[in-house]
Amino acid sequence: MDRRVQIVLGIPIDNLNMEETVERTFAMIEDFARDRRSRYVATVNVDFVVNALGWGGSDSGDPKLLSALRDADMVVADGMPVVWCSRLSGKGLKERVTGADLAPRLAEAASRRNKKIYFLGGREETAQKAIERLESLYPGFQAAGASSPWVEMGDRQDPAIREADDALVETVNQSGADILLLAFGNPKQEFWFERVKDRLQVPVSIGVGGTFEFIAGNVSRAPRWMQKVGLEWIYRLSQEPKRLVKRYTMDLLKFVNLIAPLLLNRAVNGFSLFNAGASNGSIGLEEIKNSDGSCDLTVKFPERLDVSRVDEIREGMQNVASERGRVVWNWRSLKHISQEALGALFILAKPSNKISLQIINKSEALSSFLRAHRVEDVFESLTQGPERSARTDEFSADPSDSNSLKYSKA
Repeated sequence: MDRRVQIVLGIPIDNLNMEETVERTFAMIEDFARDRRSRYVATVNVDFVVNALGWGGSDSGDPKLLSALRDADMVVADGMPVVWCSRLSGKGLKERVTGADLAPRLAEAASRRNKKIYFLGGREETAQKAIERLESLYPGFQAAGASSPWVEMGDRQDPAIREADDALVETVNQSGADILLLAFGNPKQEFWFERVKDRLQVPVSIGVGGTFEFIAGNVSRAPRWMQKVGLEWIYRLSQEPKRLVKRYTMDLLKFVNLIAPLLLNRAVNGFSLFNAGASNGSIGLEEIKNSDGSCDLTVKFPERLDVSRVDEIREGMQNVASERGRVVWNWRSLKHISQEALGALFILAKPSNKISLQIINKSEALSSFLRAHRVEDVFESLTQGPERSARTDEFSADPSDSNSLKYSKA
């Protein structure tokens, strides 16, 4: 299924509200019935972002975590700061979708759809208490099971770790669960899924951190009004100051440091929240038949790109991919990218798509823009190496081309 994502500091966040997130989750269960591929849902808050990126330097952060979040099948914003950050460059995400709210909503929907949920992680008594609470709230709710094992952070090649993983995966697979709630905390839950995803036969796994504690009532949520205005962290801090004050302080400092380049790039390039508009100019799609039967594609981008035009590009690329072809993106004219268009380009450029792709005529303004949004690594890798099509010589990079890139809301 096509995703509509917005890039928040290098992480693709799905632009969904709670109801849409629930529906997407159950749609992924149906997808599993067709392809038997287990899918992952990440609930990203500030802690995830700073763990993945650190202070923002190339030698800080956790590249493995960043990769896991980028490869997730759905990512939702579990925290208002993530939503606020998305609005620095336009309309932004619809709303936050927290794991603490999502899990009960999934339990309610599962009770109506005859689906089962497995609770993995947290404290044993807490997981059981959470199940009992959900059973009392939603008659017909079925828990596939619960376990609270200690999970190591090591490599899958370690024989002891693989043996423990195999036993745990077998237990979960035998439960017949449709949804697996992973409460190991970040980044352990993401790393564990990455280790076992090829053996896991549960359609959808969701990282929910400390959600079981909230459902069980062991930790109280902030009043609804505090949640809506993004002040829940103050409530949490007042409950556990000794444990959270250092973590929250460091997270805040790192998050502000990560946002600073985005604000600077916006100021330098004259970004405007009202600089919206549909794509102007046409998408140039030139197919080139090769002697080996493959088909290459050169895509000339317009000056202003919105997500509808990316859909055209996607369709052309899918046709070429089916014929083992190569794709060249010519960015000579590109000056404006909507939020959703950038997200769609990011999804298309991911190596997991297995499409031979190259970018040419990427101006310094474009490079600066991508760096500010923390996705330069994805696109920079596509500008390296020799030309991939004999017909791209006429579009060779022009160092004097200094397009001023603007980012407009969709």
